Amino acid sequence: MSDLVGDEAGTGALLVPGREIAGRYALLEPIGAGGVGSVWAARHLSLGHRVALKFLHSDRPITAALRTRFEREAQLCAMLGERSRHIVRVMEHGQLDAPSARPRTCRPSSSWPPTSIIEPISGGSPS
Repeated sequence: MSDLVGDEAGTGALLVPGREIAGRYALLEPIGAGGVGSVWAARHLSLGHRVALKFLHSDRPITAALRTRFEREAQLCAMLGERSRHIVRVMEHGQLDAPSARPRTCRPSSSWPPTSIIEPISGGSPS
């Protein structure tokens, strides 16, 4: 897994604690990573609550099939999360834009890879 976010998005920014994402979220710490993405704990800047941000890895091609699968996962979790407390709720999904160049943000007119903002969960690793 690469720590770089931005090959496709053009940001060249690192995922590091304290980094602002789209002017709305501040990264806190990595939670985990898998074959196609990584998940970070974050704080919503204006509301103060914790969220989890799931990013697709940018060091791999983001194909139409991968993007479709990621969107379908978000849609299903959003729908099923309303019906069961055993499935995380997706609160937002899509391409997060960077609003402007400010300290700890990425360059203007750039975007992050496809991202899902999900409710945080507590507890240990299932392994």
